[in-house]
Amino acid sequence: MIAFPLTVLLALPGPVADDATGADGAKRTSLAAAVDQFNEEAAESPIGKTQPPLTTDEVVAAIRSWMPKYGPAVSDERYRQYLQIAETGVLPPGARLHSNTTHYIGGYAITVWWADLGIYDPDGGGYNFRIRDQKLSSRKLTEKELADLERRGDRSRPRAPDRDAAPVD
Repeated sequence: MIAFPLTVLLALPGPVADDATGADGAKRTSLAAAVDQFNEEAAESPIGKTQPPLTTDEVVAAIRSWMPKYGPAVSDERYRQYLQIAETGVLPPGARLHSNTTHYIGGYAITVWWADLGIYDPDGGGYNFRIRDQKLSSRKLTEKELADLERRGDRSRPRAPDRDAAPVD
């Protein structure tokens, strides 16, 4: 006989209006409203306007298919917050959808369309979960760009396997 894990579903409140306030007095935003705002901002981005709009179904599916043990460390409490977003359609205070269009790595600028859902604490900490990861193009960085990145503390210059070794030219 095969044993299956028991899943316990909690009765959670349904979606809220865009301007609802929680029991703690903090403003709650619906996931649908956050997705709409994300798409409005994406339509103004040279890269975002070329990408399919984000959907609430895509966000929920990404959260539900997330396997934390295969990604960056996330606390159990933070992971539960993301699962609650998927179940309720409500963002907790400090959560927001945002995008990124450039990633620097290995001496290259990679043009990307990243849609991320971050939950941030008032003290500046938080966690960022990638909903969409679309890689579009790449180009080698110029020496000036590499120098600028290194001055800012980025480690995008190609390096030997030992992270602290001298740059590989």
